[in-house]
Amino acid sequence: MASPRHLTTRHLRLALVVILPPAMLLAGISGCGSASVPTGILPVEDDTIALAEGITVSGPPRAVPSGVTLSVEALSRTQAAVYSGLAQAAGMASAARLGQPGIPLRAPVTVTVALGYQVFPGTNLELYTRYRREWRPTYARATVSQSGSAVAYSVDRCGEYALVFDPTWCRARWDGVDLIQTAVPPPATDTESAAVLASGDKDDPPLLAAVMAATGYSRAQATELLASYDDSGPNVVRVLRLRRAASVVRYSTPDSRYGRWFAPSGTDAPLSPKEAKAAYALPQSNSAHVASLVSLQPGAEVVHGICADMSHDPAFGRYAIGGGEQFFAPTATLYPPARWNPQVAVPLSTLRFPEP
Repeated sequence: MASPRHLTTRHLRLALVVILPPAMLLAGISGCGSASVPTGILPVEDDTIALAEGITVSGPPRAVPSGVTLSVEALSRTQAAVYSGLAQAAGMASAARLGQPGIPLRAPVTVTVALGYQVFPGTNLELYTRYRREWRPTYARATVSQSGSAVAYSVDRCGEYALVFDPTWCRARWDGVDLIQTAVPPPATDTESAAVLASGDKDDPPLLAAVMAATGYSRAQATELLASYDDSGPNVVRVLRLRRAASVVRYSTPDSRYGRWFAPSGTDAPLSPKEAKAAYALPQSNSAHVASLVSLQPGAEVVHGICADMSHDPAFGRYAIGGGEQFFAPTATLYPPARWNPQVAVPLSTLRFPEP
């Protein structure tokens, strides 16, 4: 269940798609009108308060000068486009007017914007500020939170600010739904520090014993699991215990939220659904239109190796040639009910390709 070597060695210029829930679209995303959301007020006695829908300003009460009320107003893309200089207006994530422009604050405040879609954690957005009738870059970046659903930036004066995606991002519409597309790579999977509990061919007794210990499977079940791995030539199967968290990607159908099979994340964009189904020998029932970024936690034990060719199995199909690096984390999910095991797998972000 991972990308074959010939796929991971070339740069995949694929657009990853995130569905934007219509009810959660922020000002600045296609479909929003010119009307702003209601203005809110930051009383000096509070250090954190939601000022407008999807926007929170936080900071010490002394940040607001005496006699000044710090209001906030979300600006639409249409409003932002009135001024020049915002070359990336089409990729604007949010814009807001904080208080009366030009008034300095006594201490910096943090503006947190809730995104109406999931973005890979750590993605940087450009921050612009308006000077007279022109948008100018601040050269300060705002970074998407670990939840993948919010971004924050710090300012020390009132004014108008706009967040935009970098040039690798673009907007599109598919089947009447607003989408965000990107080829920004997720963090690379790091297993260099992992402890190797066993390594060898599929029929090596020490490896079989280690798989049984890691999974709790019987010998027959462990043998069936290992049939999903290719140990031909230089390929070996390993049982690893992670010493550090490792980012991995899970390809699935939209209605399949949990699982135990993962692909490595890396410097390339995630594979297209067609490539993922071939590389990871996914069953015909898995459309691979959802790519979920998951962090496997320190202490997790995984079975690691190369995906076997399953094209001869009717449950898969002639497309399922395998050849990709894959991870099986037996305790990543808990049953019943199905849910992520927080001690092993922490979901970071979920992105989605359009389905044909």
